[in-house]
Amino acid sequence: MTIPVIIFEQPIGEFAIGVMSAKDILEISSIDRRAFNLKTLSAEGGPQREPSQKRIDDIAEYAHSSDATFPTPILLAIPEEKYELIDGQISFSGKEFASVVDGQHRLLGIKQSGLTGDFNLPVVFILGATEEQ
Repeated sequence: MTIPVIIFEQPIGEFAIGVMSAKDILEISSIDRRAFNLKTLSAEGGPQREPSQKRIDDIAEYAHSSDATFPTPILLAIPEEKYELIDGQISFSGKEFASVVDGQHRLLGIKQSGLTGDFNLPVVFILGATEEQ
C-alpha cells in the first residue's frame, strides 16, 4: 500500500500526515493496551487505556448520521523497518505493524458501525517510533 504524505519534523522526531480509509487503518494497526501491575503499582504496556463500550456505541451510532465527520487524525506509530518514504509517499505492506497511539475509540466505533469503507480519515504516522515514544 502506498499513500501520499506530507513529512514534518518536531523535536521528538519525524512525522508524516496522510489520508487512509478506516478499513485500511484497521488492517495495518493494532491497539496496544496499558495495564496496571498491582505488584509494582505501575502502568505497563502500550499507550491505550481500556476501551469504553459506551463511547464505541456512541461513535458507531453517530457514524450513521447524515452529518458524521471525523476530522481529527488517527495517530499511528510505525517502526522504522516497516515503511519506506519515496518522493512524498509512504509505502508499507503487511498487517498489524502500526500501533494506535490515539484514536482507538473512533476506529472501534466506525468498525462497529460497519462503515469502515465509507470514512477516509486523516492519519499522522510517528515514523521510526520507539516504545518509549
